[in-house]
Amino acid sequence: MQYRKAYADTPSGQIHYAEVAGSGDPIVFIHKTVSTYRMWLPVMERMEPGRRMIAFDMPGFGESFDPSSPVPLAQYGAWLAEAIDALGIARCHIVGHHTGAGVALALATDRPDLALSLSMIGPLPQNAEEKAESAAKYGTPFTPEDTGQYLFENWNYVRTAGAADIDLANREMSAMLRSWQTRAWTYDAVWQFDFAERYQAVRAPLLIFCSPDDFLFPLFDRAKAMRPDAKAVLLSGGENYQTDRVPGEIAAALSTFLGTRER
Repeated sequence: MQYRKAYADTPSGQIHYAEVAGSGDPIVFIHKTVSTYRMWLPVMERMEPGRRMIAFDMPGFGESFDPSSPVPLAQYGAWLAEAIDALGIARCHIVGHHTGAGVALALATDRPDLALSLSMIGPLPQNAEEKAESAAKYGTPFTPEDTGQYLFENWNYVRTAGAADIDLANREMSAMLRSWQTRAWTYDAVWQFDFAERYQAVRAPLLIFCSPDDFLFPLFDRAKAMRPDAKAVLLSGGENYQTDRVPGEIAAALSTFLGTRER
């Protein structure tokens, strides 16, 4: 698969992206915390040829500009909307993973004119108690310090989250080291984001995924019950790295879903 990398110039700063050339309404991919556009390449490679696809680095990640302070999760959606507008895209299919699913939901609800459909891997309709538990478990940043212990903490984090492949673990650890500050900011923004309210209100056609070994899997039945109109797909596995470990399953389900929407 050939793709080009470039920047979208926005009023807020430059947003980096990778694009596969094609025609028709594009697919926009939004990564999780912490990752970059690279996590979506295995899925993009397995999509049907000829479709335009764009995977962004969110601000604070990859090669995009850095926010100067914490912001609400919806602001990440607003920044990506600026990038989408800068690329001259009037409407698109939006796909997000974990934190990226929340950003995708914010984008689809704040800019319904853009959203032809919304697909989310790991929807997270948490209640207040669950958000507090997640904040306590995942909210502490791996802050750089002179012993280098934080390097081992980052490595162990990606390995225990499902990056069993050494190359995958190295790629994702590199992303975490670059975005150590934004990691804490975006996680905090997730806990403050009312996913459930927006999820019930979004009008775009819905596709939701999860896998039994995803740490968000306990929320999947709730997500299905809240939106019985959503197409729900249970992946075979992949832990928190489904886009790298089961990309063919994701691409097949996404292609079928989008094909149904476009007929």
